[in-house]
Amino acid sequence: MDLHKVFKWRALLVLLWRLSHVTSLITQIPLPTDIRNCFEDQRNPTASVGEVFFNRCVHRVLWQRQTSPKTATLGDDAKQWISGLVDMANIDATSVDAFNDLLGKSNGGPSDVAGREKRQTANGRRQPSRRQPRVRKEYRLLTDEERRLFHRALNMLRADRSVSPNKFAALGRLHLLSVDRSHFGPNFFPFHRLLLVVMENALREKIPSVTIPYWDTTLDDGLLDPRSSILWTTEFLGDANGYVTDGPFANWETPTGPLLRFFGTEGTMMNWTYIHNAFRQDHLENITTPYALPDNNLEEHHNQVHLWVGGQMAPPRLAAYDPVFYLLHSYVDLLWEIFRGLQKRRGVDPTTDYPMDKSKIPAGQHYNDSSGFGALLNRHGLSNVFTDNVYKYERPPTCTRQIPDCGSDYLRCDTSGPEPKCISASIFDPKPTFLANGLPMNGGSGVRHARSVRGQAIQERFKSAVDHAAVVKCQADNVNSQYVNTFLINGKADETLWSYIPVQVYLKNNDKTGNKTVPVYDICTKQNMTDISRRVFVESNGLNYDGAFKHITHFRKDLSMDASLAFVGVKRPRAAADTEVIISAYDNCGRVCQPYCVDASGSSRQCAGAVKISREVPFMYGDDVASTTRAVWTEDNFGLPVLADNQIFLRFVCDTGVSFWPW
Repeated sequence: MDLHKVFKWRALLVLLWRLSHVTSLITQIPLPTDIRNCFEDQRNPTASVGEVFFNRCVHRVLWQRQTSPKTATLGDDAKQWISGLVDMANIDATSVDAFNDLLGKSNGGPSDVAGREKRQTANGRRQPSRRQPRVRKEYRLLTDEERRLFHRALNMLRADRSVSPNKFAALGRLHLLSVDRSHFGPNFFPFHRLLLVVMENALREKIPSVTIPYWDTTLDDGLLDPRSSILWTTEFLGDANGYVTDGPFANWETPTGPLLRFFGTEGTMMNWTYIHNAFRQDHLENITTPYALPDNNLEEHHNQVHLWVGGQMAPPRLAAYDPVFYLLHSYVDLLWEIFRGLQKRRGVDPTTDYPMDKSKIPAGQHYNDSSGFGALLNRHGLSNVFTDNVYKYERPPTCTRQIPDCGSDYLRCDTSGPEPKCISASIFDPKPTFLANGLPMNGGSGVRHARSVRGQAIQERFKSAVDHAAVVKCQADNVNSQYVNTFLINGKADETLWSYIPVQVYLKNNDKTGNKTVPVYDICTKQNMTDISRRVFVESNGLNYDGAFKHITHFRKDLSMDASLAFVGVKRPRAAADTEVIISAYDNCGRVCQPYCVDASGSSRQCAGAVKISREVPFMYGDDVASTTRAVWTEDNFGLPVLADNQIFLRFVCDTGVSFWPW
């Protein structure tokens, strides 16, 4: 047989195989105008952690694009149910009167007068309310029974399918569809206050005593690693290192797939340094977009907690599908209420303090725009009626050296600093030794715990903490090996809709010589990051589709330079439908990496990371990771693997001493 013909046929077969599996042309495209404008409009971008800055613009623009009023709606059944919750049917009579006055409904009509007469005494004076405002507590200050009932009410709401797909998810969708009203502007606080009241009313339909507790993230900020907090154990919020498979929300299905978290890969806790910066301001516009400086912007600081939790919580539009969302926003609402109290002391009326320049405020967030909650307008969210008549907050826990008690089994008083402070119990806290009667031998904080739950029950809780510790591992060595993706595209979870492009990542370790003023996540200033393995996260966000993907690359911590390949998921292009996507990379401290794209000459040049992928040759793309790998790696005549550089369109350079601004 003619060997020359054999080799020709073999080459042709290889070509046909590659055409059937890896047929894609990748080209650079300009950064979309709305995203570029957002980048350019940010004030003092270099004062922000790079990844926070990037997410702020990309997620904002994509959320607005993907919730077009023409295609995104709330079902009529959900609208009717939510309208009933807005009417505050679950609140005592005095609050109803105050709320109706707010809406202008109390117009002295016959039915209104009759209702008021029933609530008057013989001498014509109104009787005091029979019920005091509800009280919202810090989550760890709830009694075990209160916490159990709160969890039960959430599960009952999710199980109630009288509203499609269920009542909990319906409120999550309301938040998803409310981007124009709820975020990136001064209505951030009023909108979420109304949403919390509506959710609380929904929960109280199931269990009337329930209120929404708040998650004081500063209690976790005091830990060396917030992932070790008692919050992420079975009796509290459940695990947060992938699919949620234990705790009160185990195996929840959401409209965006299984409930998912991936704590600690980005973002940080809110802390008192930033909170105090905001409290020093006088007006709402000083602590919200578009006027607030980065150090004063409470919405931006809260966004970092969303990123820290990960999963559905990370993109703000999906966040309300995780119950953690409501605990976080209850805390943000508490901070706003404290700010409003400070305003009153300074002579500012918080019920009318709202920026009025319509040219700078997003449409939907003007003072008299509809709030999206029945007949309420945005300005109604500024009213005092809510915290005067509907609910109040129990202040965050404190302790002193004289009284080192934070009031909970699940908090401890940290006296190691100049000022004692309460911090969360940790899975790494010392385990007490128990006597036969169930009391701890060494006393201390364990005494309070033993008095509330004795003997075997106490030891079971420590077992739960130990199980969680096995997931978190040693704090300094904890490395998440891979990111759990949902494979959602346009609301449908289907891996066959995805394909993969190879991305090469280079990491320069310049901690000892780099710029120490580059903003990084707080955990990188708390811990000696030179002792922790390096991680770089490569992320894709669809520009003409609704979908995101993340890949983790790992690097040796003792090398000055290292390289790795990432295989990043994107929407599979079709013959008549190219894929447009923005791909970014950042390290575990939030420093942004510089992208490089192949230009017309075949050289790699700095770019913004926005690309178009079409179903054409050359082969720079695969319908699965295996085929993409085979396309990138070839063999020479001696069987030695060789990396095919011409198959890689996109590269990133990450430097631990620099945060790049490629746009």
